[in-house]
Amino acid sequence: MSEKVIRGAIISIILDYNIPVMFSNNIEETVDILLKLSEREQLQKKRTVEIRTGKRPMSLRERQRFIVESFPDIGPITAENLLIKFNTVENIVNAPEEKLMEVDGIGKITAKKIREVLSEKYEK
Repeated sequence: MSEKVIRGAIISIILDYNIPVMFSNNIEETVDILLKLSEREQLQKKRTVEIRTGKRPMSLRERQRFIVESFPDIGPITAENLLIKFNTVENIVNAPEEKLMEVDGIGKITAKKIREVLSEKYEK
């Protein structure tokens, strides 16, 4: 890619998506910037790290897919397949591994990971 294309993409990211972009000269400088940013956000402002950001309004259908896509190894297509098969997020959450494996894109390992996330005790 040409330098003009890259520069245009960066300008678009900054102006169209309102995302600030920073540059660093090497790995050490990048680490220093990230440490300072996290220190400011977490220590000085007492904020916890958000796993999900970008709170835009969503329809019920989008919120349902958003939740199901957060399960381990689940992308948009498999989330859609799960919701079609089980009709509700609640039914997916209550489904045993064997029933989860009936959905295209879900094998034994993924079904086990989903059940593990849903049933294991949260450790702080």
